Amino acid sequence: MSIPFLSALALNDPTLVHHAIDALRKIFPALLNSELKMPERTLLSTANGLQQRQMLVSPIAWTDANTACVKITTLTPANRDRGLDLIQGLVILMDLVDGRPQAIIDGGALTALRTGAVVGLAADLLSPPSAHRLSVIGAGVQARSVVDAMLTVRPIEQIHLASRTRAGAETFAAWIYNRWGQNMSVCVHDRVETAVANTDIICTATSTNSTVPIIKTGWGNEAAFYAVIGGANENACEIEPLLFEEATAVVETRESALAEAGEVRAAIKAKHLNSNDLIELSTVVANPLSFNKAHRRIIFRAVGNAAEDLAVAYAVFNKLRNMD
Repeated sequence: MSIPFLSALALNDPTLVHHAIDALRKIFPALLNSELKMPERTLLSTANGLQQRQMLVSPIAWTDANTACVKITTLTPANRDRGLDLIQGLVILMDLVDGRPQAIIDGGALTALRTGAVVGLAADLLSPPSAHRLSVIGAGVQARSVVDAMLTVRPIEQIHLASRTRAGAETFAAWIYNRWGQNMSVCVHDRVETAVANTDIICTATSTNSTVPIIKTGWGNEAAFYAVIGGANENACEIEPLLFEEATAVVETRESALAEAGEVRAAIKAKHLNSNDLIELSTVVANPLSFNKAHRRIIFRAVGNAAEDLAVAYAVFNKLRNMD
């Protein structure tokens, strides 16, 4: 039996983002209605000095769609100094009708695609339709996936970048121009504070493992939508927890946010946020018109889950198979 392998190169196609977002739009109602068999993922952590390495194993089945998958992922913060991606792994997609594997997929590339897609879905539902100024903090694979997603769902004209090194941000800027053309303004900043000033949307996609936030209260006051997707462990903070005090907080699931989202955990501990006020993305997807946008600032904190992996893996496999 020959099992197709979907490589990172095959998934490195911005036209797939639209299909990934549509797939997530379909699976979140199934998540809301408990139609998925999604046991808790297994997390193994091994300390390596100040760097915490992790391996996660995530199985899931969607019986109504006759599909399932298991994902094995590693997060290695020291990879950024080795010139390697933070996230590595594999996804095995299964057909539940005959029990056979349908495809093996590069796990790092799939993670990037579904992370960008879930941010794109949330932005499409929650950010101003006219938003055209984007700030991205971070310059790795996840940051690139965010740019693909935002340019898919919003009329972005200006992109402001900041990263751990200026060289990394400049390489990112060159990638944006090469991928999306020269018809927009891309500005590299030396400081995060200036990168998030006068912007509509702020996305953080870093590999920080620190509890010291990268974005402070008072910065980026013009932003109506935050997408916070990075952090190398469950205590890492990309944004200051105080930002939640005057914001609407949206998460994929309340359970996963309370377990894995450092900013949410810290905000609840400091009483800037009540866990009962967390809004799950599935409820917004199911009833987008009923969502109350009374607060000027909306913070979407994503940690990822197996449902997203399955939806995007299934959609990408079928799309690429039909193109052959």
